[in-house]
Amino acid sequence: LQVVAQSSSGQLSSENTAKPLTLAFVSADFDDRDHPTLLLSFAVLESLVLLSRQESLRASDQPAIDVHVFVVGSDPNCKPHPLLNTLFESDRNRLHVLKLKDSDATCANQICAAGIDVLVDMGGPTSRSRPGIFAKRPAPFQGHWLAFPGTYGVSPVTSMMQFAIADQYVEPEDTRGNSQGGSLILLPCYQPTSCWRIHALEGGDSERPTSFQLPPQPAAAG
Repeated sequence: LQVVAQSSSGQLSSENTAKPLTLAFVSADFDDRDHPTLLLSFAVLESLVLLSRQESLRASDQPAIDVHVFVVGSDPNCKPHPLLNTLFESDRNRLHVLKLKDSDATCANQICAAGIDVLVDMGGPTSRSRPGIFAKRPAPFQGHWLAFPGTYGVSPVTSMMQFAIADQYVEPEDTRGNSQGGSLILLPCYQPTSCWRIHALEGGDSERPTSFQLPPQPAAAG
């Protein structure tokens, strides 16, 4: 969070600095299909939403944040995943659906109207994604993470993406700088894992299953 805030600070207008840093995550895989993108990232989304609601949870040098999620509709009856409905139950105006019938420009205007500072594409150049929305530049600082472990490979000056989130395995040190010209935000671990948390939220045992002889705590994924 601190790295994203620092990286985006030069991209945000001075009039926005008085309000919380508004983050938004966009994906066609946030619907009710139990897609891995949501199952892997839900713990991250949940933590960010909790940080946005409880100032006491933030470190003194962390910025105040606001969190939105945009579900990209891939069919006319698209609905957000029930876990997202629960997470945003008290903040329904922060959970959005970009309708399949709406144009890229209309969807971009919907994002822009929410006052998003940092927009994260969780799909990358994969099927069901709508890069045309990002091409409209609805947010001043845009990047991508997770579903596509790589970069768009285009210049940040003319591109819709100014950063990519990676780790030492997705972007090895000897190849960095070859595939994209924007900021590269390196995490200790590219892929979050929250499957045991999903299991608990859906009414299962809060502890990790032991029948598969898994360790009591999740191992870091790379």
